[in-house]
Amino acid sequence: MIAVVVGIVILQLNKPTLMAFEPPDVELSSIVLRTDGVKTSYLSGQFFDATGLVVEAVYTDRSRKDITAGWSYDAKPLTMNNPIVSISYTESGVTATANLGVTVTVMAGGEGFSDTTWWRAQDDGAIYRDNVLLGWKGEMPANYKLEILEGTRVIAEDAFYYYANLTAVTIPDGLIYIGAGAFRETGVTKFEIPNSVSFIGEKALAAAVNNTVEIGTGVVYDLEKSFDRSKTTKLEVAYYNENYATEGSVLFNKDRTVLIAALTNAPSIANLTAHPVKEIATAAFYNCTNITLLYLPTTLEKIGAAAFANCAGIISVSIPETVREIGAQAFDGCRALTTVYMVNDSNTPTIMGRGVFGGCTALTNVKVYNKVIPSITADVFPNNANLKIEISPRDNLATVVATVKAMPGWSIHASKIIPMP
Repeated sequence: MIAVVVGIVILQLNKPTLMAFEPPDVELSSIVLRTDGVKTSYLSGQFFDATGLVVEAVYTDRSRKDITAGWSYDAKPLTMNNPIVSISYTESGVTATANLGVTVTVMAGGEGFSDTTWWRAQDDGAIYRDNVLLGWKGEMPANYKLEILEGTRVIAEDAFYYYANLTAVTIPDGLIYIGAGAFRETGVTKFEIPNSVSFIGEKALAAAVNNTVEIGTGVVYDLEKSFDRSKTTKLEVAYYNENYATEGSVLFNKDRTVLIAALTNAPSIANLTAHPVKEIATAAFYNCTNITLLYLPTTLEKIGAAAFANCAGIISVSIPETVREIGAQAFDGCRALTTVYMVNDSNTPTIMGRGVFGGCTALTNVKVYNKVIPSITADVFPNNANLKIEISPRDNLATVVATVKAMPGWSIHASKIIPMP
């Protein structure tokens, strides 16, 4: 008999550990607009009517719900250049936005209606349609002073364009919109814009030489496009305007961090150090030929393209070390400019656009105190025969100077680049 021994192996399995499942946080993902029955066609200067608009919130778990309160939109007058209404909703710190496109029709003035039967049937004089002032029909008397009717809400585009006999205008409170070119090339010497006006179109106030402009609290954007810097000699914005501020000949944003524009009659000394200006906008001082002395603030970070172009009286300029960007042709045509100081002690090079100092025919001395030499194009500095560019990095002077001479843009001036004594 053969004995068979069967071994039994008993495996001890560890008891599995159950992990607690944490569902992911559910948060706002996006919003969807339901616009059935919502008005989407407007005239320039009208405001969006949200009646009937339904805003639906979409969450990360794909659930949805209608939002009955808390969503908002920017209540600006609609224009041809701004035919979008942006709707936003915030929940638990997350903001979602959706855009609604609308159709905006320009309410053209006299020229736009002159060939219509309706226009021909009107009596000569100021022509109104509903609460819109369209323009003037017939010959305007000399030295005419226009009193716009109470209840008028809109002055149409080009309403009085080229009516030189119009020398004064009274604008009633309640007006909200002045169309582009409305008083362009008229003889009006003073505009008093009431607080109710929220938008003024491009060149609307570009009227007589030496005109003055007083802006109320309501204008919300693009004010700098509404007047002619070479014709307006005095500009004032109401203290409680939430978007703009003025001082002397200069227009700022409200907190004075952006210098938007200066009238071309700006005084000979442009001292900007009294304000926390971070940006000087494109063409802000273009053609301000009176300026001879320029003082830039140490808060400045950006000088816009052509910001000081054709400021033919500026003698010298010192670029603060805070400046990180200088736009194309920023000082182009500054024919009296002889000396430029550039300082940047950071590890980030200053960005310089094309032709920053192009046309500076008197420029002979450029002093660069930059820790990192910026990359430039060949036309940043003029190719003046007497130009001298002095380089003063923090260390390895000889090596850095040799490197700069070989760098694109700088190499054209290699013979003029020297170490600073």
